[in-house]
Amino acid sequence: MRFRSLRLLTVFSPLLVSVCVVHAASLLTPLSAIDYQPLSERSAIGVDTSGRVMIVYIAKNAEGQWGLYSLLKTGSSWSQTAVPLPALAGSVTGLTLRSLATRTPEAGFHLLATYTGGRIYYWKWQGGHWAQPELVTDDGSESATLALDANNQPLVARSSTRFRIYRQVGQEWQKTQLDTVTTQMTHPWALAAVYVGPGGIPRLFGTFRQVPLVASLVPQGNLAEPGDWQVIPTSDRADWVSVVPRSTSRARWALDWPHQLVYVAWREKDTAINVAWAPVGTTSLAPWQTRRLEVPPETKLFSDGLQVVSNGCGAVGLVYACWRKGGDPSLYFHWLSSAGPGPQVELIRPGTQTEASMFSSMSSDSVTLSIDRQGTAHITVQAVKRGEIPANTRRLFYTTVTGGPTSTDDPDSPGAGAGSGATGGG
Repeated sequence: MRFRSLRLLTVFSPLLVSVCVVHAASLLTPLSAIDYQPLSERSAIGVDTSGRVMIVYIAKNAEGQWGLYSLLKTGSSWSQTAVPLPALAGSVTGLTLRSLATRTPEAGFHLLATYTGGRIYYWKWQGGHWAQPELVTDDGSESATLALDANNQPLVARSSTRFRIYRQVGQEWQKTQLDTVTTQMTHPWALAAVYVGPGGIPRLFGTFRQVPLVASLVPQGNLAEPGDWQVIPTSDRADWVSVVPRSTSRARWALDWPHQLVYVAWREKDTAINVAWAPVGTTSLAPWQTRRLEVPPETKLFSDGLQVVSNGCGAVGLVYACWRKGGDPSLYFHWLSSAGPGPQVELIRPGTQTEASMFSSMSSDSVTLSIDRQGTAHITVQAVKRGEIPANTRRLFYTTVTGGPTSTDDPDSPGAGAGSGATGGG
């Protein structure tokens, strides 16, 4: 079993150089059956407060037909269920899974996916099965996310030149559009985020020229009224600058509202990752703190496979995929906090230094990260294990990493400051 540390170097800000300590490796185990071949795309992961884990993925079955499937973990056992499909103009492979939200077991699981042409679909799991999908809008975009409000009702945000949010009103989905201009991005994983923290206040997160924007619903405000949303920062945009180069199209952002921080990570060619964080509302370079994570020697970053995720309750994590000459792809994870990236955790196959513990190939754009409210990261990836029978069989692999902070009080909620105040960092 191999362990390699990443060096943390200082760039952009006068911070001390530090060395990353390696935590014990986390084991990736296969979930999907041999006769189900996952599509090389991201899955969706949700974990409720009872510890049940739901994973949704697209796969081809033994008859060669593509379908949408969910895997539910209750206790130590997993069960698979087919997810009903909407009437699609083409193959199910045109679906892209975006979010899987949940809270308590009573809230169920809520799934969001987009489809080629701008359609956004929503599913709900309750009572042991998936309901038929609903069309949120057919005037959507390539990016959308889902969260549950304080009453466990779904809220959908989508990427556009304006903040847009959808909520269910009876049998219809009602759209609210804010006046604030945001950056329109065409990459499939462009930023379009909605968060609902411990205080129950919805927040929309976006960027303008790589400067983070946060729109918050005022206390007792009406979500459908654009005037009831407050957007920060509010200063003259002509003076805004960001630590992230404008030419960077694949920056990964996350909002940690309980700690009033925003995080971002982006590739520096194929040999390093820049990780930066700053207070919410930052519009200049000075408040940003940045670390440079160098990949191990003779290792390069995949063009995709970098994810930064916040659970909206004070825990933020980063995962990325690398490959070595001759194959042998690898995954690494760090908790993020105001102190910077935490110790590196390598995500590996179980076993010793044998062929069976290696991957011969990995779909880097299938890397998926979700963080539950207990501070546990849940990660999936689709890969081919060396020595698999039949050969070249792609499987869905899953692992967890503990050590993140548990839920932290929302600074806008009553009693804020009485929580754990944990900031993670491994």
